Amino acid sequence: MTRKAQQPALFFLSREDKDKIYQAILQILNEIGMQILHDEALTLLKNAGCKVEEDNIVKIPEALVKKAIKSAPNNIAIYNREGNHAMDLGEYRSYFGTGSDLIYSMDSEKMERRICVLSDIKRAARVCDALSNIDFIMSFAHPSDIAPQRAYLASFEAMRPFVKGAGPEEIGIMSAEQWQHTHDLLVQYAGLPREVEATKAF
Repeated sequence: MTRKAQQPALFFLSREDKDKIYQAILQILNEIGMQILHDEALTLLKNAGCKVEEDNIVKIPEALVKKAIKSAPNNIAIYNREGNHAMDLGEYRSYFGTGSDLIYSMDSEKMERRICVLSDIKRAARVCDALSNIDFIMSFAHPSDIAPQRAYLASFEAMRPFVKGAGPEEIGIMSAEQWQHTHDLLVQYAGLPREVEATKAF
């Protein structure tokens, strides 16, 4: 299925307004900081030059933020399951797809608002696969009938059988162990060798 990037031009803020927001963000990160409740993240931030204070409050120096921004690539190429280039994330390109982690949804049969379950994810993936204007697919919902620790993997496994013609799938990962499991599944589904370069295959 061939897809073309949509390129609408819509601006709400002037360059001056954007700069004010940017400067405020730098000030908040440097002077107020944020509470980080993850030991590994705390260690990484501290080693990078951030100041870690009481109650795990981390303050990020302005120079470090600017260095991180400068290190970001201007474009990120995204590939589909077959290893083919599908889209580019950069400049003012726009793509359309589903969101993720909805807690509630409207039941299309009963027309009632209810909490989401795994079958909603399967249904959304099947619908998106039939829509030519959908560029990528995310999980759509957070499955309340699955334990939180397994929710992302279960969502990916539920989506996979129904996603054939649609673009790249975006999935959530909570740990290195989950990434390894997900990567193994991706290699299996795509029929590729185990040592495949993940950044180009998926």
